[in-house]
Amino acid sequence: MIFETGHVKRFEVREAGQSKLLQVTVSVRKWNSKLREKQTEYWKVELWGKRGEGLAQFLKEGDAVAFMGDQSIEPALYKGEPRAWLTCKAQNIEVMKPFENDRPAARPAPQPRAVAPAPQQEDGFSDDLPF
Repeated sequence: MIFETGHVKRFEVREAGQSKLLQVTVSVRKWNSKLREKQTEYWKVELWGKRGEGLAQFLKEGDAVAFMGDQSIEPALYKGEPRAWLTCKAQNIEVMKPFENDRPAARPAPQPRAVAPAPQQEDGFSDDLPF
């Protein structure tokens, strides 16, 4: 079982027999402590059935998503070189609020509250103390 977050690069809905399959390519940015730099992993995330078909109506490229499911590695060729696809048979994909530059948007500054003035007493006594 894996849980990751990333951004949608592309997606498509395919017919697979009598069911539909949503395939989403998600980029996940991670910190590589050995190389001391951020690296990008690309995941092929699959969501089957009506859940995938329904999600595709609301999904767009660049959306931040979280996905959870069973992971595997599939061999692949890229420009003649052997590579591997990280794949996830998702149980769930959730669209999250968009991030700006991989950081959550700043909270708005709190507004100052208006303070009502203290009521004046009309009893003839003064608040000045002689001692």
